[in-house]
Amino acid sequence: MRNFIYTVLLFSMLVSCTGALTYQNKQPVLIPAGQFFFGSEDGQENESPAVPCSVNEFKLAATEVSNQLFEFFVNKTGYVTDAEKNGGFVYEDGEWNLIENANWRTPEGKPVDPEQWLVLPVVQISYNDALAYCTWADCRLPTEIEWEYAAKLGKSDSTQMNITTADATHPRPVDILSFEANELGIHHQSGNVWELCADVYNSEIHYKRALMSTTEPFDAYKGRSYDPDKMDATDTLRVIKGGSFLCQAGHCAGYRPEARQSVEQSAAYFHIGFRVVKDKK
Repeated sequence: MRNFIYTVLLFSMLVSCTGALTYQNKQPVLIPAGQFFFGSEDGQENESPAVPCSVNEFKLAATEVSNQLFEFFVNKTGYVTDAEKNGGFVYEDGEWNLIENANWRTPEGKPVDPEQWLVLPVVQISYNDALAYCTWADCRLPTEIEWEYAAKLGKSDSTQMNITTADATHPRPVDILSFEANELGIHHQSGNVWELCADVYNSEIHYKRALMSTTEPFDAYKGRSYDPDKMDATDTLRVIKGGSFLCQAGHCAGYRPEARQSVEQSAAYFHIGFRVVKDKK
């Protein structure tokens, strides 16, 4: 069965330069160029002020990168992830704990069902790991502004989000196609797993962008990383967007398009994955 999956995946990558963005014939979605307000005046402090921004058109993967796709990359390259070397963080009893054998193959440090695991979003992935995948696959991570622009155009509602609800007893990531796509045809841009962006995280980025007088689209922010809640961080902080299966109304609400958090670029967590972008040529 697994050899058959590899054969199908290899064929799709040979016939299409967008193979790394494609899962079960879900082609990447062309996001049109446009303008929008980055951030919000009504959200968290790190989401304001709202800044008018322009965005060039780009192709965004319709799904998060799956274990199937990431396994193909690893088998072709022999890549070893940060979590395989240093362990990954798992949420247990209300707190995050570093588990030595938690990595993308065993996200909670326990054996997995191979068939179910293949179609889940790959997690326990650091920014470094996602960048390695993108370099190999000739794609890239979205900038924070691109990610938020697409999310606001897509207008995901609660029926399209894998988030924690009142009756949830054991929230977990789900199949990357299991919830209905949003208005753009994108699955799980809100909820399921947080998604890594190309930007260095700075809690004051909206003020910094507001001071830059330009009509051109912004590149990913590459300046100083700063999060007042992580002053003891020893590594560069990166932006994550979209929330996860652990988010819920009145608590995290990270599934809102404007919401943003930070993660150290070498750290891997059970609720963080990624999706990729291909520039339109």
